[in-house]
Amino acid sequence: MLVGKSGCGKKMREGAFKYAKEMFTWKTRLNVRRIICRGFRTMLAFFSGKKSKDLNLQLFCIFIAAFILRLVWIFIKKSYIHPQAWEYEDIATNILNGHGFTYSHLGGVAYRSFIQPLYPFLCAAIYFLTNHSYLALLLTQSFISASICFIIFRIAITIFDNKNIAIFSALLYAFHPSLIIYTAELHPLFLDTFFISLTVLAFLKAGKDCSLNNVIFTGIVSGLCILTRSTIALFLPIGIIWLFMIQGDYKRYVVKYFLIILIAFLVILPWTIRNLLVHKQFIFIQTSVGEQFWVGNNMHASGSCYLLNGKKVLEYVPPEIYGLDEIGQYKAFSNEAVHFIKMYPRRFLALFFKKIYYFWWFSPQSGMQYPLEYLVIYKFLYSIIILFSVFGIYLAFVSKEFRVRQNACLMVLFLASISIAQSLFYVEGRHRWAIEPIMLIFAVSGAINIIKRMSKC
Repeated sequence: MLVGKSGCGKKMREGAFKYAKEMFTWKTRLNVRRIICRGFRTMLAFFSGKKSKDLNLQLFCIFIAAFILRLVWIFIKKSYIHPQAWEYEDIATNILNGHGFTYSHLGGVAYRSFIQPLYPFLCAAIYFLTNHSYLALLLTQSFISASICFIIFRIAITIFDNKNIAIFSALLYAFHPSLIIYTAELHPLFLDTFFISLTVLAFLKAGKDCSLNNVIFTGIVSGLCILTRSTIALFLPIGIIWLFMIQGDYKRYVVKYFLIILIAFLVILPWTIRNLLVHKQFIFIQTSVGEQFWVGNNMHASGSCYLLNGKKVLEYVPPEIYGLDEIGQYKAFSNEAVHFIKMYPRRFLALFFKKIYYFWWFSPQSGMQYPLEYLVIYKFLYSIIILFSVFGIYLAFVSKEFRVRQNACLMVLFLASISIAQSLFYVEGRHRWAIEPIMLIFAVSGAINIIKRMSKC
């Protein structure tokens, strides 16, 4: 098996771990503490966008609360001992054991470009430094996940310029149950949410001030986001069009806007070149995209990766696909899906709109892998979120402030592009969770406006 741990890889990790321990004398640890504290103060100043000490303290408390909640769930579930893992864990282990970016899939075929690379490489790096410590990885995930509250705060401030909306949005994000639960699993949802939120913030910053620094930041973040959640790629040209529309002076900014695309492309390029060298043909990010496209578009497709009988759609894979190699399976799945669309265009459209509905609400298969009470609680909470979000978006579009209307337009385009891109494949609840923090901002805005109107009555 590819995921088996070799003695050489184990010795390398143990040696690196021992060396790292020896390097950390008490003086080194003191310097690290100072660097971390200074970096954290800088991060607070950047993400708050304010100089108020009270505001920074509030944000810091929200961050600590978010971090503690995630740690508590990790220790309740004992994820640091036997975490829920997917293909990312196998790939990270294979990297450490010298087998490269490989994963055994569909009849034991060794896939070398199965998924987006960012999260597996993050896992491999942490495992290499910590002797394959699940706890170290989960602590890193919790820290990154908790830090998203700073990004949500900054997005809300940029859209509404309202401290109350920003603080409560960050607070609600900290307590989002699904994002807490998934932080305790070896899954890249926290990384998807981080880079998706950061991409949104980057475009908002570029729209407000199209400086070279903001342009470079937007390009880098967009590229990294594509390397962890490829469906964000549809938003990139839409975001550029939005920037053109709000600036007006096309000749002045056209070079900067195309620079965003160029930088994002350059961030992705090393991985695409690697794929070209490995497969001897163009593979943009991953080869499993053909399989994912087929799962959402075939005669058995339900819109989810599961059927109502509890079976996976992949259990109905045509037998001849199993005998193919990675590229063969990639092409066969893609051809099968395209053939289905050509032969049954109406059924494809019906499935597409069904998946749009499932993305924004729930499929019949929702909660199939979790206790029923989880689904009931989440449905209740999400019903409140979506109702207040719709009202908050409406209020933003009828706002007297032109900047609020512009920013709301970008947010709606963002939410629509993600749901459309995902609905071309298949839809699970977790695909929406990465963008729910953005919805929370509008939900808070709607709730605050309702409270203000009620107080006047």
